[in-house]
Amino acid sequence: MLLLWLILGWRPLTAHAEEGGGGHYQPGTLASAIDMLPLVTPVTAPRASPFSVRLDSFGYDGNIAKPEQAVPVGGMLATRLDIDMKVLALNLMWNPGREFGDGWAYALGLSLPYVSLDVSANVEDDPVSGRTGFRHDSEDGIGDVLLLPVMLSTSLADDWYSEWRLGIYAPTGRYEVGRLANPGRNHWTFSPSASVVYLQPMTGQEFVVSAGIDVNTENAETHHRSGVQGHLESTLIQHVMLLGGFTGIGLTGYWYQQLSADSGDGARFGDFKGMAAGVGPVLTYRKQFANSEIVSELKWLNEFTTRRRPEGNTFAWKLRVNF
Repeated sequence: MLLLWLILGWRPLTAHAEEGGGGHYQPGTLASAIDMLPLVTPVTAPRASPFSVRLDSFGYDGNIAKPEQAVPVGGMLATRLDIDMKVLALNLMWNPGREFGDGWAYALGLSLPYVSLDVSANVEDDPVSGRTGFRHDSEDGIGDVLLLPVMLSTSLADDWYSEWRLGIYAPTGRYEVGRLANPGRNHWTFSPSASVVYLQPMTGQEFVVSAGIDVNTENAETHHRSGVQGHLESTLIQHVMLLGGFTGIGLTGYWYQQLSADSGDGARFGDFKGMAAGVGPVLTYRKQFANSEIVSELKWLNEFTTRRRPEGNTFAWKLRVNF
């Protein structure tokens, strides 16, 4: 999926930035049990769920206040960047019910995002019109589809589980050089990740920690290849019996870091190694209905520290149904 127009630039109108300012990774996408394969526990579900449908609604609002900090976007150099992005994603997951090895379960899935962008900035080096000055672009459409061909999970010990997955972002969203707002990124991203989940049915505690990296291919339009990105997310939730189901309240957070420099003929703005971290509250609700289970989650992530990137807030609401 999309987010983050990241930035570097400590001298006027000079940018050293990852293309578009960021990658496919979106904070909060792999942070709690609702994002994982449905587990068979008293806290989650009494039986395995072959099908899972989840609807994600994300909103991000951020800006770059310092005029000397610039970021390359759509082949242009942008300052005073202001971003308002909304993403609605349909996530489908299928568990064929087969195990292999020592208790490993396999599943596969995909995520279909619809992206709405409203971006404004002062731009230079417009490759289309050659204009310099204030620009405002709005665009919406299908984003880059996330394919999940491999999702593996197993039990580590009592109440401890692990999940390993490979995500592949395909460049299905529209991308145009000379435009600030692009629903797609025009390159592939391969994103392996690993998660550890703790669910204690007696005390109602949930703890999740996930780590992953994103490896990008070159953008064929700009000949720019973004560096490898790393991210870490974690959530701690206390569940109680309330409102006819399991209600939870907790804390969630993430850390993001670009690990290697950009490359390619189009990386004319130099390398980029930005960092960001955010934290915020999370509310959850889980209820069993006959042969189905409904899980909902609401969270807010506030970026409390950033380096060479915009600063803002992420709001997310998720609703999952296990059949």
